[in-house]
Amino acid sequence: MSAHTQNVSVSPFTLSQTDQIPFFFCAIPYHLIDNDIFPQLKGNHIKLLLVIDRYRNLKLKQKKFDHLLLSGWTIPVSQQVLADRCGVKRPTINNLVEELIGFGLLEKQLDDKSGRYRYRLTAYKVTSEEVKKMRYQHEMATEETMGAQEIKHLQEEVEALKERIEADIQPQENEGLVEVNPVCQGIEQGGVKSSDTLIDKLKDSVITSDD
Repeated sequence: MSAHTQNVSVSPFTLSQTDQIPFFFCAIPYHLIDNDIFPQLKGNHIKLLLVIDRYRNLKLKQKKFDHLLLSGWTIPVSQQVLADRCGVKRPTINNLVEELIGFGLLEKQLDDKSGRYRYRLTAYKVTSEEVKKMRYQHEMATEETMGAQEIKHLQEEVEALKERIEADIQPQENEGLVEVNPVCQGIEQGGVKSSDTLIDKLKDSVITSDD
C-alpha cells in the first residue's frame, strides 16, 4: 500500500483568518528550543513539557504591544494527572518539574481555589520588545516572499509581450537584421523595473507595431 502525498504548493485548499484547524496542537515554542539548556533535556523533560502544554488555558491572554497573545498558563492540574500522562510515578513528576524550573524553562503558580498548580512554559513570557521584533521579522519575510513572486510574474509578462512584439515585426527587403525593440532592450539591460511603467511601455509598443 503506497502512502498518499500531496504537494502543498498546488493544494486547492486555503485557510482564511476566520478558519480553524479542526484539532489542537501541543508544541514547544521556538524560544524554548533555541535556549542553550534545551540540548541537555532528557526524554521525560520533553514529555512533561508537551503534557503541560496540553493543559494550556486557551482563554487566558496577555496583551503586549497592542497584540493579544496566549498567556501560556495551564488550567490547575494535579501532578498525578501529569504523571499518568507521562507514564511515570508522581515523585518523578515532582522532580522533573523542579528541574525544569531550575533550568528556567518552567513556572508554577498555586491556585488557591483548587489547591493545584498552574504551569507555564517560560517561553510564553514575552516582552513588548520581543513582540515588535517577531512582528518585524514576520513582515520582512512576507515582503520578501511577495517580492519574489511579483518579480517572477512580471518576468513572465515581459517574456510573453516580447514574443508578441517579435512576432509582429517583419523584416523589410534588403534588411539583414531586425532592430531590437528599444523597450525590450532596456528591459534586458536594466532588469525588471516598475511593473506599471514596464507594462505600459510594452503595451504601447504592441499597439504601435500593430498600426
